[in-house]
Amino acid sequence: MRLKYGSFVAHFLFLFAFLCSAIGMTIVDDVSDLLVYSTSGPAWWAANYHNGQGRYVNGLSYNQPGVLAHGFTWHETVGDGASVSLTFTGTRVNLTGTVCRIGWPTVVDFYIDGQYMSRFEHQPDVITNLSTSDTYLLYPMANFGNLEPARHTFRAVSVGAGTLFAVDFLAYEPRSTTSASSTTSSTSRSITSSLSSTSSSFTASRSTESHPAGDSQPVVATMDVPASDSRIVYSPPDTWDTYSNARRATSCLEGTVSSSTAGSYLTYNFTGTNIQVYTVSSPIGGNYSISIDGQDGGIYSSYDPSTDPSLCSSRPLYSTMGLSDAQHTLVLTVLDAAPGSTQDTVQFVGFRYVSRPAIYHLVLFKS
Repeated sequence: MRLKYGSFVAHFLFLFAFLCSAIGMTIVDDVSDLLVYSTSGPAWWAANYHNGQGRYVNGLSYNQPGVLAHGFTWHETVGDGASVSLTFTGTRVNLTGTVCRIGWPTVVDFYIDGQYMSRFEHQPDVITNLSTSDTYLLYPMANFGNLEPARHTFRAVSVGAGTLFAVDFLAYEPRSTTSASSTTSSTSRSITSSLSSTSSSFTASRSTESHPAGDSQPVVATMDVPASDSRIVYSPPDTWDTYSNARRATSCLEGTVSSSTAGSYLTYNFTGTNIQVYTVSSPIGGNYSISIDGQDGGIYSSYDPSTDPSLCSSRPLYSTMGLSDAQHTLVLTVLDAAPGSTQDTVQFVGFRYVSRPAIYHLVLFKS
């Protein structure tokens, strides 16, 4: 039986809320009084699908026919330092929003109880500053589980003057999960299957990344070309060191390659139209320059005195798109120490390509 459009939307929203309830998550919509939005810095715009739409993104997506923002509403802003926070008692929290395929980039930092947790980054295929419907709705941005069953404050902060931050809803788990892991796996599979039947798929870009905090998965594991790749040539070889720490079984810096010698450089030949360069930002970070095919690509600084080195804050400070589909040569050169820094270490992580998005299905991070 074919559902009419309005019936389909109502059916989807009912199913969505039911599934969230079934896996123990409490939804906090963007219009809830439980959310605290920043009142200084970039202004928030409360958008409604029925009245006025958004200033930066619309409530309909070209890429997801029949899918709407949860509750038909969302909050959006563009700029650096805009924040939203939720205080809750529970063991898990996540945030879902909207990102652009064509439009604005999104970069957001996340904190729990004042401690930095990770960064979410999404780069659109084409950057513009116009209102757009070329978006991906119901897009997962953050997920933090295994929290102490206590009162927590989750805070998300936009990073960068040209950053879009569109909040659809937050969700939290108010108590510890008591079901067995097999039940959880079964629930996740049924959620994926059920949402697939209602065509509620979303598209995730390879350029989107949330970097884990602390000693967990090495940051090089998320690279298309990690620092250890044999196609990368380090010169002079004795000025570059591969990270290792015998006192720790696993470190998020494992596999990164660093140099503190001004004038040392790495070279990478690749074929493609785009590339991102990832380095670790830290209080000992240094300056480096990028060139492609001999053309100056600018100077970048991985010095960040506010960053905890143990958090392994891997960032694509350099990203380029629109190159000719041919072979290119990228050179990263270590420069002198950044102003205010006592060291000039460039901790190289690897390269990623900004490819066409792959299709995933909406599961509320319940694995």
